[in-house]
Amino acid sequence: MKVLKEPEFNREMSTAELHYRVGRYVNELEALPGVGSVSILAAAYRAGVPVYTSSRGTVSIGMNVARVVLDGSGLRLDVAGCKRDSCNSAGR
Repeated sequence: MKVLKEPEFNREMSTAELHYRVGRYVNELEALPGVGSVSILAAAYRAGVPVYTSSRGTVSIGMNVARVVLDGSGLRLDVAGCKRDSCNSAGR
């Protein structure tokens, strides 16, 4: 996932913030002709609804995060931040 290599992802964040930021990029892609609305992350971004995952290591986005971290990214998923975000909005 190329978007995870963008500078804004090169830091620690909760899964809700990660999904919000990815959703913003996917939302832009969905605006392209012929793409349509195909992503739950883009829909959640548009609605302002945070998205959490139960296990970052077993979902495809978690595997993509692992890949960019192995390539030297500073991206880290903050498990405690996920608990904080559940009481607040998605890190906006």
